[in-house]
Amino acid sequence: MGESVPEFEVESFGNVGKTIRQTDFDKKFLLIYFWGLDSEFSMIELESLEQLRGKLAANSAKVDFVGICLDDKNEIDAEFLKYRKLDWQASSGGREGNVVEQFGVRSPPYYCLVNPEGEIVVSNELFHKLFQTANMQLEAVISQAIDGKDMQKALGAAIKKAGKVK
Repeated sequence: MGESVPEFEVESFGNVGKTIRQTDFDKKFLLIYFWGLDSEFSMIELESLEQLRGKLAANSAKVDFVGICLDDKNEIDAEFLKYRKLDWQASSGGREGNVVEQFGVRSPPYYCLVNPEGEIVVSNELFHKLFQTANMQLEAVISQAIDGKDMQKALGAAIKKAGKVK
């Protein structure tokens, strides 16, 4: 939290020769989502993320999404992405580069929300605590972070309110 996002560069899926970099998203919030074909939850989450991306775009939220699949691009075909109707930056072969190590990804799904200044405002661990402990949905977490709310404090308040901390 508050750390600078690692500078990363991944090859764009389906766009030979094009790369996706953190610097491509200056002046916007960026949700980086690591997923895998063998993770049933992350596959289901793809559709929810696409709907959320559309909803936030409709509300003029300054947030972009990047999906990094941990599987080799040869295991994913363009028809899969068309079927899923993913209309955001995507990359595959995430395990092959150093991006997995840079972000500390252990298993999918893995989230990271970066502010326009390039700082991590919600780490994967905090996302999961907010989901499980504070029962916050992804949209609420992103919206509150965009509004400048300190999500670590929000978690503490939710835990206190639930009576889990005296």
